[in-house]
Amino acid sequence: MTSRPGCDFKCNQEGVMTMVRNPKQTGKKAASNAGKVLADPKATKAEKSAAASALAQTPSSKKKK
Repeated sequence: MTSRPGCDFKCNQEGVMTMVRNPKQTGKKAASNAGKVLADPKATKAEKSAAASALAQTPSSKKKK
């Protein structure tokens, strides 16, 4: 089974697994801080991993019409 970013799996009443959107997203301030961590040459591997994970959960920067 493959997964898509921003989606979770959930079983319905019949026990069939379906994909649902995950409404949890990283806010602007947290995303900004995560970007600073990634740019910091002194940041540890764990810090950079957490920052990258936070940025992966940010809303799309494309504007809707």
